[in-house]
Amino acid sequence: MKFAMILLGMCATLVLTACASTDVSKTARTATEQLLISTAIDRAVADIRLPQIKGRRIKLVDKNFESVDKPYAYSAIYQRLLEEGAEVYIETPAASTDTSKAKEDDAVLVVEISSGGIGTNQSSVILGIPSIPVPLPFTNTAVSLPEMSFYKSANQVAIAKLNIYVYDSGKGLILASQRNVAGYAYLTYHDILMLITWNASNLEPNVTNAFSALTFDYESPNKLKK
Repeated sequence: MKFAMILLGMCATLVLTACASTDVSKTARTATEQLLISTAIDRAVADIRLPQIKGRRIKLVDKNFESVDKPYAYSAIYQRLLEEGAEVYIETPAASTDTSKAKEDDAVLVVEISSGGIGTNQSSVILGIPSIPVPLPFTNTAVSLPEMSFYKSANQVAIAKLNIYVYDSGKGLILASQRNVAGYAYLTYHDILMLITWNASNLEPNVTNAFSALTFDYESPNKLKK
């Protein structure tokens, strides 16, 4: 009888036990990296001042602009030139072969953009004992002792530097230039005894709030984990 009761209890446990799993995926670049870089680009572009192009027809040239984030930077610069009062001319294959447009194109101002650097730097600091691998005797394997830290922080900074030149396509004369137009953004995560955590950032408030429920993966500071 006692055995039957034990068996019945085990069966009931199996029936009532349930498990759930969630598939987790990640993009090739973290949201943190993308938000920091786009913010740095926005701040660099915001400093563009080209009164010479107001009311003028311009052609935006990006042949010397190389960056993974070129599409976003190009769009931000394009919008900024419109805000400066320029009429941005986009050359199409038909227009490039139309000789009747040659004289008109000569009157177009050329705005050439290039990137001096768009990317991120990251660093971390630990006050305490980091995780240390310890080899097991008589084996070729090792186990990692857990980290014991009083304080740790992870910092990620994005920097964007742009150069802009305006010249007359007909005369070949430089009318204006802005070099070293730069912007930056950062996010720093702090942790004390794994009990007190906080973020410091110069991102916009609505963006910063998105990080309030996230913490850094200290083994790879540009990764975040929930």
